[in-house]
Amino acid sequence: MLDEIGFSAAAKWLVDGFSDRSKIAVSLDIPTDLKLPRELELTLFRVLQEGLTNVHRHSGSNRAEVVVAVKSGAIVMTLRDYGKGMPETVLQNFKTSGAPSGVGFGGMRGRIADMDGTLDLESPEQGALLRVTVPLAKNILLAAVSSSAPSPVGTQSRSGSEQSSASSPSSGLHSRDEVAQ
Repeated sequence: MLDEIGFSAAAKWLVDGFSDRSKIAVSLDIPTDLKLPRELELTLFRVLQEGLTNVHRHSGSNRAEVVVAVKSGAIVMTLRDYGKGMPETVLQNFKTSGAPSGVGFGGMRGRIADMDGTLDLESPEQGALLRVTVPLAKNILLAAVSSSAPSPVGTQSRSGSEQSSASSPSSGLHSRDEVAQ
């Protein structure tokens, strides 16, 4: 699905479906034209899935907010709920030892670490805040290199035409076809 519609549309689909099923109102603020490397889109989508699941299972909140933005050369995704929050002991253990309080946090942290990113968890006065930050430059460069590397029989686009390897990895701008290959 991500290959066809991209992360922005997939996140909207996920949030809308989650809200309908859980009856938790979720607002989503995400650029509609966001184009990211395929692996990064998949990672963010999986983290969003797990984060929303945690909101439903543990928070007791009737609303949540998801914000995705590009800031200072990184993609930042936050998920905030207004439920019962997290015990201080769980937060301290998560921050100091990196030990997850459950399988979900460990999986999210591992996925983000694979992208050289960070996952932060806070419990403000009410609720919980999950913040994911992933640097874009390295991830876009890796996607560009892997998508433009010639194969033994040449690289083909989805339309079957010859693919140029002249994309500028430093520009960070790639077509959906280039990023999805």
